[in-house]
Amino acid sequence: MMQVKHLTITHKKDLTVLVDDLSFVLGPGDRAAIIGEEGNGKSTVLKLLYDPALVEGYADWTGEVIDHGCRKGYLAQELSPEALELSVLDYCRSTPAFEDADPRELSRTARQLRLDEGLFYDWRPMSTLSGGERVKLRLALLLLAQPDLLLLDEPSNDLDVETVEWLEEFLLSCPVPVLYVSHDQLLLTRTANVVIHLERLRRRTTARCTVSNLDYASYTAQRQAAFAQQEQISRKEHAQYQAKLTEMGFPPMMTGRSEAPYDILGDYFRGTMGIFEDLLDEETQEYVEQACWMFADQQIQALQYFRYVDLPVKRVFFPLHKAMDGFMSPAQFERFYWKPLKKIMMALIDMGVTPFIYTEGPYNSRLEQLADVPKGKVLYHFETVDMREAKRVLGDIACISGNLSVTELEFGKKETVVEETKRLLDVCAPGGGYRLLSAPNRVRQ
Repeated sequence: MMQVKHLTITHKKDLTVLVDDLSFVLGPGDRAAIIGEEGNGKSTVLKLLYDPALVEGYADWTGEVIDHGCRKGYLAQELSPEALELSVLDYCRSTPAFEDADPRELSRTARQLRLDEGLFYDWRPMSTLSGGERVKLRLALLLLAQPDLLLLDEPSNDLDVETVEWLEEFLLSCPVPVLYVSHDQLLLTRTANVVIHLERLRRRTTARCTVSNLDYASYTAQRQAAFAQQEQISRKEHAQYQAKLTEMGFPPMMTGRSEAPYDILGDYFRGTMGIFEDLLDEETQEYVEQACWMFADQQIQALQYFRYVDLPVKRVFFPLHKAMDGFMSPAQFERFYWKPLKKIMMALIDMGVTPFIYTEGPYNSRLEQLADVPKGKVLYHFETVDMREAKRVLGDIACISGNLSVTELEFGKKETVVEETKRLLDVCAPGGGYRLLSAPNRVRQ
């Protein structure tokens, strides 16, 4: 058993608090997953629990770690360049437990991990082994030392599907507690029964730790339900506040905010790189799609306050920031991004609310799909789009705006601003349906 009390870790260089007041207990049967975005201190926690000397060069810490002298096995995220140059046999010989083990122990451990026993004596460099072979070999060497606790840092990195499935079975059958870091949603869903969530809030200035004795799927569902409830309360309060402002003569630009379901999944759960990697695997694609439809339904539920609040303006703002041109294929955009987003938009339109869609980055290849909405019911604002093409495709369907540079308005010459404004009006104003608004990252087209 290991007990951690009030652990706080501070980066020496800039005094950033990576982990603040973390407390938890690991006991028999626990498979505790440390989750969070990159740079939130997950690997640092593992290193510190294994050997504080591994972090003393860059981090200070306070708190208490009570391990009762238990033997800990630590699997680092990567091997050092020196270790990769060693032959497999020399790498094994560098581990005292291997040197002390008799042939029967080696054979039993190899069978336990479905490892070819002959690999222990291989003369190939460690760098030539597959990701699965390296992980199994390193775990075998850890188990030879008969640890009371395993600390695994990203054990599923560089593994094929078959080896990840083996890793799931290993974690589920492991006789000792396991504390591990992973971004693999499937692995987490199938194995974790304790979740330790490390976050950096308020523009990454404030650390927050959450420890939950739930499985990963239950934890994420509970967390999202809490978010939805908080968001619904916040939106209702905001709507009431905007109504008061309107009474005072200040009509609001918008009275609500929402997000594309794909952005919710990427922003709050998977991270930008994580969700893009999810689209590369057919199995994880199914989970992404299911999550997006689930978030769409939750957003619709959270926006129901529009049915009950009397507002002079009913308009919901959507910033789209993970689907610009090049981020995903047209088919992926349709399946994962546009369809769940459109479901929310149609629900709002049915409530008499106007979706205000702010497209961050270039969206030239998405215009035809954006046109698939009821006529006169949607506002589109563009940062970096060919406005002539946007007018052609969307001019008879939606109101459009954007592509007027804030930088030009602030620092450009008067003649340049006048010329650009006239150009946009000449292109977009005929027939109406255009609002002359700025866009921070406009590229002239």
